[in-house]
Amino acid sequence: MDANPGLCDIETGVCAVDTTATTAPATAVPVDVSRLTPTRVVYATDPICSACWVMEPA
Repeated sequence: MDANPGLCDIETGVCAVDTTATTAPATAVPVDVSRLTPTRVVYATDPICSACWVMEPA
């Protein structure tokens, strides 16, 4: 996942983004990172639904 921080790890099923980035966009709003908590998103798709495969990693 380190090489592709925006992609899902196929082995664990975990999707994440790089939280160690040191640069922020120009429109960033200050956030108290000490109050942030991890978020876990679990989704299930219908294997027959071709439109559902859009969310699946390549």
